[in-house]
Amino acid sequence: MSNPFHQFWSANSISGDALKIFLYLRTYMQKRQFLEQSQWWSKSQIEEYQLDQLHLLLRHAYHNVPYYTKMFDNLGLQPCDILDIKDLRKLPYITKKILRDNWQDFRAKNYSVAKLDYITTGGSTGIPLGIYVERGPAHATYTAYLQQVLRWSQCHFMHKQIHLMGFDKPWSYRGFGRVLALSSLSITSENLPVYIRKIMKFNPEFILGFPSALTILARYLQENNTRLKIKAVVPSGETIEKWQRDFIKETFSCPVSGLYAHNEFAVFAGTCEEGNGYHLFSEYGITELIKETITSDDKNLAHIVATGFNNYAFPLIRYKTEDLCITTQRQCACGRSHPLIENVIGRVQQFIVTKSNRFIPLTGFYGLVAKCTQHVKECQLLQEKEGEVQLFIVPEGSLTKEEEKCIFQSFTNKFHNDIYLQISYVDSLHRTPSGKTPFLIQKLSITN
Repeated sequence: MSNPFHQFWSANSISGDALKIFLYLRTYMQKRQFLEQSQWWSKSQIEEYQLDQLHLLLRHAYHNVPYYTKMFDNLGLQPCDILDIKDLRKLPYITKKILRDNWQDFRAKNYSVAKLDYITTGGSTGIPLGIYVERGPAHATYTAYLQQVLRWSQCHFMHKQIHLMGFDKPWSYRGFGRVLALSSLSITSENLPVYIRKIMKFNPEFILGFPSALTILARYLQENNTRLKIKAVVPSGETIEKWQRDFIKETFSCPVSGLYAHNEFAVFAGTCEEGNGYHLFSEYGITELIKETITSDDKNLAHIVATGFNNYAFPLIRYKTEDLCITTQRQCACGRSHPLIENVIGRVQQFIVTKSNRFIPLTGFYGLVAKCTQHVKECQLLQEKEGEVQLFIVPEGSLTKEEEKCIFQSFTNKFHNDIYLQISYVDSLHRTPSGKTPFLIQKLSITN
């Protein structure tokens, strides 16, 4: 997942693109004021707002977006037939394949291409998925929601910040010099001391980055007994496991927020002051948590299906994100009525398939290795055949026979002897072109 906020800051201070936030400051401020009030809405107020926005979106899509015109006509439906949010289930899912095959038909006819930005996001298949967003307003709106999450951690998006993501250059300054961009692609043992010196000199308020890269940075800080004065860490772009969140929180001695968002502008979620779970922003769109098609023993898993309210230029209605989450019935102690999820698991592809064709989510797998040895810098799984998994380890020193035996036994116990494990030692792990380090490289096609 590429970060729209990240793209916003990618221009330098003298380019026209870097002035977007000022040209659309009114849009940003209106959204900020709206979110300050709506965060305390009751459930009935949320539902009323969502239904009003849904009706507006459906009418727009039917009259201006060729794909939805055909879809409604083929179904024998009109937008007015969707009387409440539950009626959304009368409409089919929009999958990534449908988007790729019908890409031009999703652009609204009443929006000029000259006023749109074309952005891409790399999916689990590695095939880029491109959409249009309205230049300026889309980024201002996204930034307003991001600021709401940052505010819960006492931070502000205009303050100095580190972005630890998949940049081409090892380091650079962006966004009027307020962003120090450090590349997760270049986070090597040679560059880490340089990164730390630059961070200390820059004196940022918060760090936003991929959990895998933040973990490497935190481990280096601990190993070298170094501390950074940071108000908050905001992991984004990858699934973050509990052990990572705890490790990063311990290292930086500050809150670790959570951020879940898409380039597709269909869903947005973040962690509040309580730090437990993710609030789904109901103002951003309708997020359905679909459990019917889950092939797993975990009854709390659900598919994330999103309908976004903020991109009329390329509207997505019942968009199947291919992400999974852990659902919950509990209410957050903060008092907000936004729906809560415990965690975002990641792609459907982030499952291991056992010999008996069971689907096991990756939750907690890294901990199986960590509890057996302290001599692992990073590790990664590869599955190319059902019931067989290869574990790649970047070692720190050498693992003993007892430590290896412990890892094998831990996997045997977790998967009930339903997985054959092979361990390989490597110098580095596979990273995606955007600089992410996936925990699992899943070669099996299990999206259905």
